[in-house]
Amino acid sequence: MKPSTKTKQKTLTKLIMANIVGFVGIGLSALVIALACASLSSKYWQTVELAGGVAKLNMGLWDYCLEVSGTKTCTKIKDESSISDEAKDDANACKAMIFVAIFVTLAASITGGLVMFALKEKKILYFVAGGLDISAGIFFMIAMAIYVEKLKNDESDLHVGFALDVVSWILAWAAGGIFFGAKFMDKD
Repeated sequence: MKPSTKTKQKTLTKLIMANIVGFVGIGLSALVIALACASLSSKYWQTVELAGGVAKLNMGLWDYCLEVSGTKTCTKIKDESSISDEAKDDANACKAMIFVAIFVTLAASITGGLVMFALKEKKILYFVAGGLDISAGIFFMIAMAIYVEKLKNDESDLHVGFALDVVSWILAWAAGGIFFGAKFMDKD
């Protein structure tokens, strides 16, 4: 028995919707990668005013900058002898977690792209892409927790680098959910 035109139309609509949702998942994963790279490179993970506002200090994961009377001097954290080895190791742990999250998110994007363009019959790979994005979010969350617990100074304020890490974490989980949704939309 041949499927009716209405059944064919429904199947085609579901396929198109699953593809659109898959594209959204890939795009959101790409956005996560961009935001995570910006977070990783930011010199503004925390800021603090010193000496009653005369000096400003901002720290990132790679270096810190001190501004006194309009003159800004930046120093690499790894080269600074006044920073403890433990603090350097904690900064390296944050960087490592973000790097891992970026690569896992890239793997999710590639997996989603494979489903979209090369392995169209292997829709189960949407689950793989979703799981990869969820795990990337966990790595972003671990980086955030390490930073707050080990590196944040009580007198300082968290800044844009930290906020971008949090946004990357949430968007990675959203992308994972979208990939799961793409798989469920494709079910008959």
